[in-house]
Amino acid sequence: MSGDGEEDASLEFTPTWIIAIVCTVIIFMSFFFERFLHYIGKVLKRKKNFALFEALLKVQEELMLLGFISLMLSVSQVSLQKTCIKESLMLRGLPCKRESPNSVSHVTFVRHYQTNFPLDFTGMRMLLASESGGSGHCKSMRDWKSWEAKIQQEDDTAEKMVKHVHELQFIKKRFKENKIFSWLHSFGKQFYGTITIDDYRAMRLGFIMMHYKDNPKFNFYKYMIRALETDFKKVVGISWYFWALVIVFLLLNINGWHAYFWISIVPFILLFIVGSKLEHIISNLATKVVDQNAIAIGNCVVIPSDDLFWFKSPKLVLFFIHYILFQNAFDIAYFFWILTTYSFGSCIMGKKAYIIPRLVFSGIIQVVCGYSTLPLYAIVSHMGSRYKKAILPHHMHETFDQWLANAKTNKLKREETSNEGTVDKFWGAWNRKKASNKTEVVAKLEEEMQEVQHEPVPEIEIGIHN
Repeated sequence: MSGDGEEDASLEFTPTWIIAIVCTVIIFMSFFFERFLHYIGKVLKRKKNFALFEALLKVQEELMLLGFISLMLSVSQVSLQKTCIKESLMLRGLPCKRESPNSVSHVTFVRHYQTNFPLDFTGMRMLLASESGGSGHCKSMRDWKSWEAKIQQEDDTAEKMVKHVHELQFIKKRFKENKIFSWLHSFGKQFYGTITIDDYRAMRLGFIMMHYKDNPKFNFYKYMIRALETDFKKVVGISWYFWALVIVFLLLNINGWHAYFWISIVPFILLFIVGSKLEHIISNLATKVVDQNAIAIGNCVVIPSDDLFWFKSPKLVLFFIHYILFQNAFDIAYFFWILTTYSFGSCIMGKKAYIIPRLVFSGIIQVVCGYSTLPLYAIVSHMGSRYKKAILPHHMHETFDQWLANAKTNKLKREETSNEGTVDKFWGAWNRKKASNKTEVVAKLEEEMQEVQHEPVPEIEIGIHN
């Protein structure tokens, strides 16, 4: 391209071989990515990881939505450029300070804003999936797997020792009489060795004694993994309120506000609050055991309850983790998009004093969430009053869902049949009433006719008048 003007850079004056090559590369990359996702899905189905397979389908749905958004923005690009608004409004809410407004042409000004709008959130989508499903928590969960196998091999028929509750290792490490010191201990505990084998034993036994008392050999580890995979399917999705947050973030990116720096502090603080709360729930379980029992036979048995969670809702913790991962993923994706599109020194990027702390916050969030918060959530989320749907294997879910659907269908049929019977009874009673009324009317008419027949007919004299 000669670069002499805008006309030379349009599609009308672009060689067809360049267009063909570019389209070929784009189509080839799209097919490669699609087949790669299809291959991952086949592997997950072969390994019977149905929850992760559904999460993959959720990612594909999000990618389709992103593609549709990009298509709509591309189609409406020319119309948006031709839209006229007041010049005074164009000077408000700029991400960069405009030195001399009169020296910049209108076309360049419009193109500046068109380029600044992130048309593709695919990077954010991939970052969100990688952060929530990363391998940071795998090491601790592998330890849990070995602990579960060790517990399964223990002999339940052996004689159990009677101990004072304060002699139990779980109580020694977790019970703190002072509430302030308990919260401080919970805050610091999330940074090192969060779950020990004594914690795992206590929470596992508490869950089994409340929900699965008849099966002491219940595999608590497999249940946790199934539940975590189901929650992962929710985390990889982007709900409508998160899309609304994206619009708010883009709106607040005004020169001098440093909005992205202040926004990045929110998930950073919230992460430590959630981690402290999860650790404190374990401490509260130990406190309840001390308050209710003076002695313990065998292992420590905790009592799960929804009262331990914020607003008695364990699901609220998952929502906060989802927000933390989403906000962190968006922040990292937006940073790298600005870095590759412009440069590190661009005015849109902001000052270095605000950029570096944002990167530090994002790194800490990803590490702490992967190594501490997610494993904590994986086990503590089951300390509520109710168990999750994942307590049943996937094939039993399908059977149960089919049975439930059949039960609802049969119930509707019975209600329709009952309604039809009620309608028939109503019309039958109505018709009988009409028939009885008709019979009474006919009988009354017959009586009147008989009375008329028995009455003498009056004689009429006919006279002739002269």
